[in-house]
Amino acid sequence: MTTRRWYYLIPREGEPRALVHAIERHNLDLLPGRKTVYGRREQLEAGLTELLKGVKRIAMEYSPECAIPYVSRVDAGTAEAIKARGVEIVSSGDLVQAFEAVWTPEQLESHRVASQALYRIKDKAFAAAADAVRAGTPLTEFELGLMQEHTLIGQEMLERRPELRIGVIELSAVWLPMFLMYLDGGVRFVTRLHGKAVADMPLAPSEYVRRQVRVAAFAYERPERLIERVGDLFMCCSDFPHSEGTAQPLDDYRALDDTTSDPAIAPGLYHDNAAWLLGRGNGA
Repeated sequence: MTTRRWYYLIPREGEPRALVHAIERHNLDLLPGRKTVYGRREQLEAGLTELLKGVKRIAMEYSPECAIPYVSRVDAGTAEAIKARGVEIVSSGDLVQAFEAVWTPEQLESHRVASQALYRIKDKAFAAAADAVRAGTPLTEFELGLMQEHTLIGQEMLERRPELRIGVIELSAVWLPMFLMYLDGGVRFVTRLHGKAVADMPLAPSEYVRRQVRVAAFAYERPERLIERVGDLFMCCSDFPHSEGTAQPLDDYRALDDTTSDPAIAPGLYHDNAAWLLGRGNGA
């Protein structure tokens, strides 16, 4: 925890310099460079002047007119103190981007793959709408959206990327049985309506979810009943660090009067599904 002001200057050349308060002199200990300690206000003023000695321009977490809020964190008073010493302040946005936000070749390729997939989904949706108009077949916005949803989930994501593992955390779990029923039921409905499949997928949509998705379930949602309905897809959760998850988060599960109260009987809930999600096991 930091309650006193500190400053850290990384010059273009030479050793970094730090200015910290005597009460919190440990601040910045992990960073290289020379450290100066201040106590009184006069020492802070003198220390800041010495810190900026020879500096004409400095990049700080500042964005002109707060154009980019993510990098505009320096308060007006600190900016005034820097400028009063004859130093020009410029935005550190370009530096942040260069050191923290540059894609690796693999990340760039991943985004290209995602972009191509979205274009295919869009093109299929427009083609389906055009076919319906030419054939004089009614096509609702719901049906078209369902086609896009299944193309995205099935053909373009889970079918193409069977190694992809998805965890749904802090979103409850009671919705999953209804969601799976909606996915499969929607496909069957539209297939009957139009006489052909929504999308060419080897598996039913719910089977992709069962294969590649795990969901965190609170104890009050009765995980045993959820498992009975859709399978062993659930993980116990604590809602940490919120207050209800910091004391004895497992006690709520142990108090259940069913099989999920015992980790030995429900290993998927307590360990295996989370381990699978993290790539440390084969799942339940």
